[in-house]
Amino acid sequence: MKNFRLKAPLYAQMELTYACNLACSHCYNEERFSNDNGLVQLKLVKRERTQADRFVEIAEELVRNEVFSVSLTGGEVFSVRDRLFSSIEALARNRVDVTINSNATLITEDDARRLKDSGVIGVMTSLISYDSKIHDKVTNQEGSHEKTLRGIERLLNAGIYVAANMVVSKHNLDQVLETGKFAHSLGVGSFSTAQAVPSNNGGQMHLDHALSSEEVLQYLEDLNHVRNQTGMHVKLTNPLPYCRVWESHPHLRYLVESASCTAGRSIIQIDPQGNVKPCPMVSTGYGNILAEGLKPAWDKLSEWNEDSYVPETCQPCDLVNLCKGACRAEAQRMAGDLNSKHPYSVKPIKLERKEVHNENLYSGQKINTARGLRFREEADNIYVLYATGDRYLFARESDLKIISAINQNNGIIVNDAILANNQMIELLSDGLKSGILMKAA
Repeated sequence: MKNFRLKAPLYAQMELTYACNLACSHCYNEERFSNDNGLVQLKLVKRERTQADRFVEIAEELVRNEVFSVSLTGGEVFSVRDRLFSSIEALARNRVDVTINSNATLITEDDARRLKDSGVIGVMTSLISYDSKIHDKVTNQEGSHEKTLRGIERLLNAGIYVAANMVVSKHNLDQVLETGKFAHSLGVGSFSTAQAVPSNNGGQMHLDHALSSEEVLQYLEDLNHVRNQTGMHVKLTNPLPYCRVWESHPHLRYLVESASCTAGRSIIQIDPQGNVKPCPMVSTGYGNILAEGLKPAWDKLSEWNEDSYVPETCQPCDLVNLCKGACRAEAQRMAGDLNSKHPYSVKPIKLERKEVHNENLYSGQKINTARGLRFREEADNIYVLYATGDRYLFARESDLKIISAINQNNGIIVNDAILANNQMIELLSDGLKSGILMKAA
């Protein structure tokens, strides 16, 4: 459904603190930089004097608005354990999926056990390089690599799903493949990458980190090799223009498809003061959830849903409704403003024909619903179905009943009658593509 406006976000990032025990040179948190007569330097940010109840209040407002999934992030969340665990409890008891972003250096065995007992879905941690020297150089703290590995081990020993994310800059561009293979050897569940994005306050230091278009293509190829050589699930965590690979490197399409821009459309970010933003990369606030609740800010964010910042040069592209011009914050930092053409964009793509994708359905195949299936009514006869892992699908009431029946019956077996029903084929195919439905092993 093109530009359908959700009544509330599906997913939120709650920033619990600006404070962090590391000082990564690529950090996009604008609180981390000082400008002294034109010289941009990293600075330490002390923990804010804020009660944990404030974050519980934010969590409860997200629950009231039926937000499905919340990622607790920072700064470093384990530097504010009181805020972290009280927020987890407030969300998890209301059946909200909770994930954690952490550098893992401060995680104790007790922390890992508490996360497991609380029902946290998983932890994403930053692995800058397999090489401890490079990792420690980027974090500006000797020994941080060893501490991160120890934290990952403690999480895995507690039975917690761990995803490793690598921010790729000129410091570690040539290490994507080896770092991915190293992550696989540790036992993490997935490996993702994001190119370093300059922040507004990062100055020339951040611009020097930025990759060229050819360097981006290089790391995508290496990420694809990680999947081919390890079988591990790989993806991007920052959107890239679909056109960069669509015609020239079709084997990489699945990577750019893994990270479309959903800022202000289905996700929001909330900073430690309660200010609501479309995503962590965008500086502009649209209201304060503590002062006025979520709805006023969400209403103001509708300009993102209306594609107000999609560049004119992207409008003729047949993929624009999926790509949205890629990361608007990155375009702003590198090319001038939120409406700027992304520096990695190539040209509008014209598809020869629209193919009906049936996900290779065949008679006798079993299809199940994904874990954590639930739904939310959006408008008359329009629902959004959500499953753990930030998977969602818009559906009519008739489709909702079918998918609910599949869930209640522990799956469905594809038969000839289903294969002869175009509506069923379309529903099952859409469900599989969105991740709401899954093929049985």
